[in-house]
Amino acid sequence: MKSRKLPPAIITLSVILFLSSGVYAFELIPSNNGVDSLNANFISVCTHGQTNGVCVDDTLLYSASGFSMLVFNVKDANQPILIGEFFSKSSVRSVSVNGDYAYLSLGSSGLAVVDISNPETPVLSEYLSVAGSVRECVADDSFAYVASDYAGLRIISIADSSSRAEVGSYNTSGNAWEVFVKDTLAYVADNATGLTVLNIKDKTSPDSVANYNTSGSAVGVFVKDTICVVSDYASGVVILNVKNPLSPSLIATFNTSGNAFKSAADDSFVYVADGVYGVRVLDISALPAVSEMGYYNTNGYTTHLALEGKTVYAADYYDGIRVIDASDPSSCAETGYYLTPSEPYGVFVDSATAYVADYSGMMEIVDVTDPFNPNTLSTIKVCTAGYNITARDNFAFSAGYDNSICAVDVTDKSNPLIADSIYLDGDARDLVIKDSLLFVAENFGGLYIVDISDPYNMVSLGSYDNGRGYGIDVQDTIAFIAGGSGGLDFLNVKNPSSPSYIGYAESYWNAQDVKVSGDYAFVAAGDSGLVVYDISNILSPSEVSKLQDISFAYSISIKDSIAYISDFNNGFFAVNISNPLTPTVSAYYFRYGRNFGIDADAEGNVFVAAEYAGLLAYKKEGEVSSVDDTREWNDPLAPVVYASSEGIIIEGDDIESVKIIDASGRIVYSGKKKSVNVGKSGVFFYSVTAGEKEYRGKVLSW
Repeated sequence: MKSRKLPPAIITLSVILFLSSGVYAFELIPSNNGVDSLNANFISVCTHGQTNGVCVDDTLLYSASGFSMLVFNVKDANQPILIGEFFSKSSVRSVSVNGDYAYLSLGSSGLAVVDISNPETPVLSEYLSVAGSVRECVADDSFAYVASDYAGLRIISIADSSSRAEVGSYNTSGNAWEVFVKDTLAYVADNATGLTVLNIKDKTSPDSVANYNTSGSAVGVFVKDTICVVSDYASGVVILNVKNPLSPSLIATFNTSGNAFKSAADDSFVYVADGVYGVRVLDISALPAVSEMGYYNTNGYTTHLALEGKTVYAADYYDGIRVIDASDPSSCAETGYYLTPSEPYGVFVDSATAYVADYSGMMEIVDVTDPFNPNTLSTIKVCTAGYNITARDNFAFSAGYDNSICAVDVTDKSNPLIADSIYLDGDARDLVIKDSLLFVAENFGGLYIVDISDPYNMVSLGSYDNGRGYGIDVQDTIAFIAGGSGGLDFLNVKNPSSPSYIGYAESYWNAQDVKVSGDYAFVAAGDSGLVVYDISNILSPSEVSKLQDISFAYSISIKDSIAYISDFNNGFFAVNISNPLTPTVSAYYFRYGRNFGIDADAEGNVFVAAEYAGLLAYKKEGEVSSVDDTREWNDPLAPVVYASSEGIIIEGDDIESVKIIDASGRIVYSGKKKSVNVGKSGVFFYSVTAGEKEYRGKVLSW
């Protein structure tokens, strides 16, 4: 049973990073792209993630959802029907379609070309390596035009599916976010440098013919006749006259309520994906006058949209695909939706079934009999936002941010049914089953005990407010509660109607989760790593060992003599605890992006709930006695990377490129500087190319 025990400060930080950061907050790193690993291999992605992009082709809609492309039948736009899916090797930023192929933008993993001749069973045609970091792609019958961030525009010949290859490129002065192709011109949203217009008549030698530097950060572009609409992020939209594309001129600007990511236009209106403010509709029928005619505030964060007639399909990030009727722009209305599961927080593996709780409040049931080929059996909405999940026999139980505990009948895993729900005080964070009782750790309420002898009629029995409850485990008549900075509390639960306080383990660390095995409590203790307590005398617990290889131990699961620990910043660790006095690392996998819940099966398959990516599956192999921290540092040509008061310093010869990534997986710098001021303290990853080799690692900035 895996925990989603995110401290309130981290929850707040996540929201702030997402909603208020600069546009680079959406620079995602491939979540299977390990910085380093030991005795662990990436296997597959088991679930979908946030909805990043949409594309409509006739009666089919294609969405970019985490690592996957989903295919929907939207013949009835009000009832999207999922008919197919394709899992890629990396996070899908956007998807575009031409003919029998879909083109998936995979950031630094390049471009995936998927055969959709049978949309119910999309299959990989090939992965293409592309310079830069692919953000968006549009294609005609002969060429694919790729907006590839710091590598500008790349043009790939696709006429012959057996020999696709880049034929030309233009490295724009900014960072190419989106491209719109019209006739022999490519209009590029070039981030800080605004709109760049390229002549692409000669595909082998595209050339810049014009630039219009907007006041914001150009992240989207759409051309309708002689009008060019630039989505200028925090500065709203910029409307340009491109009748003479060699000299774009300003017609009007309109500062939308949120952050303009993507736009589409017809003769009279511009439709804007406006972040937290959903979809905004602007009247452009009497240019240069522009006014907001209407809007629809979605529940999520709209970063992309597609327009089909007067129907807007909005990619709403955490809230799936929303279908909006804009036939009357002054009164936009949602007429349908498809709520794809989003960011997973908790995971529980029972035999060959993985149960996943995610931020959108969905519970996913996944058949992981073959982890290389996972199969989603069903999804069901169980709460506002899910933290964690556990299961036994024919029932699964979820813990929700809305204080809910939901019992789900999973007798038929393809058709789960909600049995009962109850609401407690505080945020339900973690839960564990013992006999006929469910023990719940509540963020603001401590311990709650629920009678689940009849899951169709759950009954709250007793509670004990010990302050905070992030993680929980129960052994015999004692409940162990990880309470963040409050350390580890012990409660007597012999009488579940009246639990009582026993004591606590005095500590200075941030207890996120706990699992008990025999006479020992194993605590995922935040930046103190794994801390082990001897609890043979519960009245006098003592710390017996600590493993600090882990940068932020967040969640823990124990199978046999192995503790599986999610490292919030860096991936996961497998720790041999056969001797609790000397725990040793037997495997690890470092990856960019945050990691939440973790669990493993009896075969050594490890399942990690990962930010942006979904549920990731890994295979643990072999045993070693300790972590080899030398890695590549015995290479005399490797650059030296360290932090100083001036920022992150890179020393070395023949350095060609530098990329700095923060702990959430977002690129904060990409270029050639040897001194980078990242503007904040914390753990950062770096990728430095020197000569013909790439060097990766992490550094603590202070």
